[in-house]
Amino acid sequence: MLPKNRTATTSAGHSGVRDLVGFLSFSHGWTWFFWAIAAFLGTSIWDMPGVIFFYIGGAGVMLGGLVISWVVHAGSGITELGRRIIDPRYITGRWWAVIPW
Repeated sequence: MLPKNRTATTSAGHSGVRDLVGFLSFSHGWTWFFWAIAAFLGTSIWDMPGVIFFYIGGAGVMLGGLVISWVVHAGSGITELGRRIIDPRYITGRWWAVIPW
């Protein structure tokens, strides 16, 4: 059964706001750290080695989701995140209306 409404507190007793702040801090910190290295190198972002730091930094949001899911809910958090990414039943009707086909 899919959850209809989630409260601000997760099952582990963590604050949802704290989890959101943790995700944003990790993902943006990761991204900006590696993009700052590319900027300080002074080369084009599309030349080596800048492009490597650009792509590693771009993985920050994905890694942030995985890390925070693991920290908050351990293995079940990763499983739930994967399910939410691929299960179309989690998409409500109003979002189906705007998905480009």
